[in-house]
Amino acid sequence: MNGHKIFLRALEPTDLTYLSQWNFDAVTSRYFSPRLPVSEYEQSQWFHAQTGSDRKKLMICEKESSLPVGLISLMRIDHINKQAETGMTIGEKSALRKGYAGEALGLLLRFAFESWNFHRIYARVLDENIAAQQFYLKNHFTIEGRERDSLFWENRYHDVLCYSLLKTEFEPHAS
Repeated sequence: MNGHKIFLRALEPTDLTYLSQWNFDAVTSRYFSPRLPVSEYEQSQWFHAQTGSDRKKLMICEKESSLPVGLISLMRIDHINKQAETGMTIGEKSALRKGYAGEALGLLLRFAFESWNFHRIYARVLDENIAAQQFYLKNHFTIEGRERDSLFWENRYHDVLCYSLLKTEFEPHAS
């Protein structure tokens, strides 16, 4: 899937190097669930589990250099109810604040709504992650609710905010 500044492509085994760096970088992974170091074998096992009808992970690559800068996902894909959860990481710090995240989300939404005819895409955001909350609101997602004390992070329970975008609300010209 091609955009103006980025393109999305399937994960390749060579991407494990990037994913490992991003997953264990303190700044990039700040809002991830706590993780212990993993072996190359464990990372390989994780990689092979990322294919299936319930999830799709795509690398976000700069068009100019073709280098990976992040990862965007559809998870918990529900083909019966035509919905999925989305999540994203911009792992390369040099790629931050360049509009790549918004463009990647637009490409993913266009695919989900137009090619797969999905009805709803949703996101779950930690209450401390203000940047992600603002990102989803800026991209026309609606806040649906709050899961109270549903995630234990940094020694206390946190709320998770739920956002969604319906197909009828999607503006394809925005991506």
